[in-house]
Amino acid sequence: MTPRRRDAGQALLEQAGADLARFLKQSTRIRRQVGKVARSTAQQAVVKGAGTLRRQADDLQAGLKKLSARLATLEHGNAASPKAPAPRAAAPRKRSAPTARTRRPARPKKAA
Repeated sequence: MTPRRRDAGQALLEQAGADLARFLKQSTRIRRQVGKVARSTAQQAVVKGAGTLRRQADDLQAGLKKLSARLATLEHGNAASPKAPAPRAAAPRKRSAPTARTRRPARPKKAA
């Protein structure tokens, strides 16, 4: 090989090495960003799931309290006494005439 061709080949190899180093650096940076997003999304899912479980546990506990109260009344032989009639609700108010501008109905929310 002539020295001129050797220099061109050397330059080509140096350029390829620089491109490879730039690619590896960028891929490492992108991998870190993806990892952060994945951890954040997983954390949000855990928090959301924990909230759902808490609500279900609270509902279950409330149901058990009601059941316990009913069983206590049955054990003591206290049959449910007839309740006094509830007071009548006030008559509904008449609606006023519609204003010049009426509100538009709300748009349905998009499912996420």
